[in-house]
Amino acid sequence: MASPTEPLPSRVQLSDGEALDSYLERVALANDLTTMELLRLLDPRADAESLTFALVQPSDDLLEQIERITTLKLCQAKSATLQRFANNRPLDFNGFAEPSAAAFRAISARGWFPLQALRI
Repeated sequence: MASPTEPLPSRVQLSDGEALDSYLERVALANDLTTMELLRLLDPRADAESLTFALVQPSDDLLEQIERITTLKLCQAKSATLQRFANNRPLDFNGFAEPSAAAFRAISARGWFPLQALRI
């Protein structure tokens, strides 16, 4: 994954209890970026369209890229996902792998994803 060598100019602090998608939207706003532009900084692949799984179990690549461009520490980024709840309990991450349609179906069948995607 290609990455900028320097963090974005405006720093945003993660608020207590804030979700990662909300934080990233505030980062985009503070740096005069659209959410799509920020998404391209986080994942420059042509087929990258959303961060649907960023609140569940973000990949190490994504977390490292968030750290590079925002200076948010890895532990802080993880604390803004569902992983912060009791070491993934009572949430069931069985069968979850890198984001894919099959992974989404397996997780959403358990009933804790909204029918519409996250904004970012």
